[in-house]
Amino acid sequence: MSLPDGWAEVPLAEIATKVGSGATPKGGAENYAQAGVPLIRSMNVVFFGFKRAGLAYLDDAQAAALANVEVRADDVLLNITGASIGRVTVAPTWVDGARVNQHVCIVRTGGAIEPRLLAAYLSSPAMQTQIAGDHYGMTRQALTKAQILGFFVPVPPINEQQRIADKLNTLLARVDACRARLDQVSNFAEQLKQSVLSAARSGPLSVPWREANPGGGAWQQATLGEVARIGTGTTPLRSNPSFYAASGIAWVTSAATGLGTISAASEYLTPAAVAAHRLKVYPPGTLLVAMYGEGKTRGQVAELGINATVNQACAAIEVDESVMLRGFAKLMLQANYLAMRDLAEGGNQPNLNLAKVRGLSLPLPSLAEQAEICSRAERLLALARAMDKRVQMAGRQLQQMVGATLAKAFRGELVPQDPSDEP
Repeated sequence: MSLPDGWAEVPLAEIATKVGSGATPKGGAENYAQAGVPLIRSMNVVFFGFKRAGLAYLDDAQAAALANVEVRADDVLLNITGASIGRVTVAPTWVDGARVNQHVCIVRTGGAIEPRLLAAYLSSPAMQTQIAGDHYGMTRQALTKAQILGFFVPVPPINEQQRIADKLNTLLARVDACRARLDQVSNFAEQLKQSVLSAARSGPLSVPWREANPGGGAWQQATLGEVARIGTGTTPLRSNPSFYAASGIAWVTSAATGLGTISAASEYLTPAAVAAHRLKVYPPGTLLVAMYGEGKTRGQVAELGINATVNQACAAIEVDESVMLRGFAKLMLQANYLAMRDLAEGGNQPNLNLAKVRGLSLPLPSLAEQAEICSRAERLLALARAMDKRVQMAGRQLQQMVGATLAKAFRGELVPQDPSDEP
């Protein structure tokens, strides 16, 4: 690339005094100490910051075994494996003397380049694209020491490095303030959603309707199995090539339950697979509950917008709308998200089963009141969704702004250049 006057582009090998990653102590994570020498892991390394939550600790013997990867304040820390590959930051002063595990690499330059500037360059869109490319992280999901040493880095005069780093600090502090405000809005949108679902389930949402319709009837309770037909599916043999096709009968897994409404599938089955495994093809309007899955998946609710069959991780719910409106059933299942997760059983990966799903107790107002609840809830939930969408859009714009600022910095356009700076 074309560099401003006085700048040089050099491989990191020429300016790095240390490049190396650590290890997980013998015995694994269960043998971490409760206090002692901090062990920095990939979860602690975030762009332009350091996440203290989740910091592990080593006893004296464990720390001594990793003495060759002792962190110094202002070391550049780079994640070199997995989903967070390429995430980079500067070690804060308070972690001086810490160690890193095998997923984090220490990059130390001994004053040849301002650490904040090096971290900013590694965070720039050009470098992140390079790191994520096939030659680096995408295929093996790991960066090697040789690859890191081969990174070419633009090096301005030292005084200009300081000016750029200081300017970036100022601008990124504003970005952090914007992100904090967006997080507040996002939290408010989530609180609004949960309040609406709670009010729909327990009655406050339809108080005005009940006051206007005193003969509307008392609420009853019913299990989900009493108001719906509930089934599931399976995974046809992967070893049989005649069971899967590029198009055909949509096959949906629990991963799709995060979509709200499922309008397409990522995989399709042949009629032979459906017949061999006696799979039912469920119609649009069928509700799906994820019975398996870690993270947020287990307990999620979605609605089929297409004809589809499902795998064994989904409970397919066909609601009897003469008793309970499908929209109301979906609201109640969403309101019982945490309760369904608590019903799961098992060891490290607890799961729901059809019996648990069928036995879930739901409120049962009159159909007229159900319709009113659905109408009121949808208006409020639409507001929460709109807020969340705006927050996500603003977050993307903010990220684009950061990328543009970093690109500008390494074109030499962020701060004035001084011809008297020593190159």
